[in-house]
Amino acid sequence: MSEHKFTPGPWCAMPNESDKPYVRIRGTRLGGRFKVANVLKMPTREGEPENDAEETRANARLIAAAPELLAAAREAHAAASAYLDDHSHIAPEQCYATGPKTGNEYHDLARCPGCQADASFRALIKSIGAALAKATGSTP
Repeated sequence: MSEHKFTPGPWCAMPNESDKPYVRIRGTRLGGRFKVANVLKMPTREGEPENDAEETRANARLIAAAPELLAAAREAHAAASAYLDDHSHIAPEQCYATGPKTGNEYHDLARCPGCQADASFRALIKSIGAALAKATGSTP
């Protein structure tokens, strides 16, 4: 499978052009596809604040950052997965916080840092995996 099917980054949001009803997103890599996307400028309605232009520019910047965000998400997913593989917590049934009641009020009420970290990393890996699947059109 190919690394990606989209225009390679980096991308940039072009400066506002008064003669165009959109903000252009362009690839900057020589030899690559130049046009990436156009973000339509929102028409300002009478009586509304003119923050639509700011929102359009913010959307354009977010789209332009997509290749770098994708690369960072892939790195974070790999790092979190590797960390969890190398630092697995004891089996939950053996942990004082998630296992059987010990009779010790402190131990039975305390949250184990290992269990919390394990759960946090698993949730992080799942959410990054879902975002990567959405971005690449694959299944998580």
